[in-house]
Amino acid sequence: MDWLTLFTNLGTFAVASGIFAWLLKRLFEIFLSKDLETFKMQLQLAAFEHQTRFAKLHEKRVEVMAELYGRLAQLNLLMNRLTNPLHPLTDAMEKEVGESGNAFREYYLKNRIYFNEHVCKQLDSINGKFWSAWVDYHMSLSKGVDAKHSYEFLVKSFTTINQEVPPILKEIEGTFRELLEPLKKEK
Repeated sequence: MDWLTLFTNLGTFAVASGIFAWLLKRLFEIFLSKDLETFKMQLQLAAFEHQTRFAKLHEKRVEVMAELYGRLAQLNLLMNRLTNPLHPLTDAMEKEVGESGNAFREYYLKNRIYFNEHVCKQLDSINGKFWSAWVDYHMSLSKGVDAKHSYEFLVKSFTTINQEVPPILKEIEGTFRELLEPLKKEK
């Protein structure tokens, strides 16, 4: 074999190898580019689904929060009237307060899953204060209780509603406002 044939064969082999390598590289790039585009579309779809799910969850949470706060404010107003010694009492008012308390408690218990543990503790606390005031109020009306103890129960009920409930209510309002902050930033 002479040198010229060897160099010609080596040159041909090198050129053919170069072309083959270039073709493989191009095929690989095309394959990767298609996979990359598919992957990008899948990521965008997953992000959209997550964003939609989060938006719906947040929307539901805001609805629950608004309804719960409305019931809480109504109960607070009615309990203030009920325990106020200067406010005339009627059986209808007592019934309305009881129904309002039950409505708040039932709605809260059905929807507490939408709130974190801190908010639930706040709501449990205010619910307990309302219940305590309700029981004390009714103890003040009990037939077997003498006038002195009846007055003490009434004062305790009034004090609970007017001194212990407002700080908890203010804390709940602050927490609800913080939870609504993302809505303010979007507008």
